[in-house]
Amino acid sequence: MRKLLIAMVGIVLAQACGSDEPARTDAVDTTTDGDAQEVTSGCLQLAPADLEALVFDGQDDVSTSYSLRLKTRIGVPAADYLVLQFINYNERIDNGAGTFPLDSAPNDNFGTCAECVALWVDQADISKPPGKFLFQSSGRIVLAVDPRTRRLIGQIEDVRFREIALDPETLSSVFVADGDCVELTVPLTFDLIFVPPEWTCGAASYYTNDGCDCDCGATDPDCYPSWEGPPAVASSDCSAGEVCLYDQCLATCATGAAGQPPKGCDAGELCTLEMPADVCRKNDGVDTAALGNACTGDAMYCAAAATLPAGICAFDEARICRPLCASRADCGPDQHCYTVVGGWLDGSGKGYCGDGPPPSWLCEGERWNDRATCDCDCGDGDPDCADATHPIVGCGGARCGDDGACPE
Repeated sequence: MRKLLIAMVGIVLAQACGSDEPARTDAVDTTTDGDAQEVTSGCLQLAPADLEALVFDGQDDVSTSYSLRLKTRIGVPAADYLVLQFINYNERIDNGAGTFPLDSAPNDNFGTCAECVALWVDQADISKPPGKFLFQSSGRIVLAVDPRTRRLIGQIEDVRFREIALDPETLSSVFVADGDCVELTVPLTFDLIFVPPEWTCGAASYYTNDGCDCDCGATDPDCYPSWEGPPAVASSDCSAGEVCLYDQCLATCATGAAGQPPKGCDAGELCTLEMPADVCRKNDGVDTAALGNACTGDAMYCAAAATLPAGICAFDEARICRPLCASRADCGPDQHCYTVVGGWLDGSGKGYCGDGPPPSWLCEGERWNDRATCDCDCGDGDPDCADATHPIVGCGGARCGDDGACPE
């Protein structure tokens, strides 16, 4: 995947070169004045005043990139950029903030760096790589927040850049003997929150820990403080009885799964499964099949009465209209609750009642709910384990939890 970075060299800077530049706010330290100049160290000296505004360049499944265009020129009269790229290594996903040295593993090589700070020199054409790369050889980066959240708050300190040669296949880098050298004379401070162009509310309300701002044209990350799902309460922008979901304030309802009292929607809407509460959406069609019969169209929901569906067309070739469920308890003894929203395959989510073991069951299918043994460590819980008289198979004879996992 890192091979993609070299192809991105021109593309990442397209916006910084003036093509569809995204909306942004920035604050770059400019406490030191002066142009880049040669000094006795043999390295060109770079000051914050030599750099233009910080720009968010883009994000994909490999990296998140920011850049600053140099006001001065390191090489021939073509654009030069200070580029910061943050690679999506697993160890950084939940630990993206902190102080990271730039001259020790994994940051001591362009082919392995997680926090990559470089000078891209002589970027004459945004469709081609720059004339040369200067990569970090000393210094550190201090990050107050994970920059992969499209916020860059922190600074780089004591950074020296040295010219490198890149392996075109692995992107492994080697410092060039007697190559160009640039030093950052004082810390360079960043304070940027990227505001999407489609955001229609005030920029100061985007991703500033001020609560969930809804109906603003784009998703406010404050609405999703964790990966677990949307907020359990409505934002201040939504009316009573609404939740903010997928950038919109939607009225809540209840399909009746899990024994909850049914609560319908306005005419022209359909109550659909969602977490943490079912919500009303525009009724784009419901299959006419009754529960237990085969669906004939492409609609997801079936067996509806007014605005309340009773089933979902199963996600298999048979496409039988199956009853809704919010847990296994809503289904028959030889069925599982196939998750459509909220959880992994089966367990905490909502969906429809499917026959046999859930897709997450890893043991032989006939062992699931066979009324004979409590089978543990099979990827999911065995309903037989609810009966303490059934002998235990797996886990060394120790009783497993409801999820089938062996006790620690």
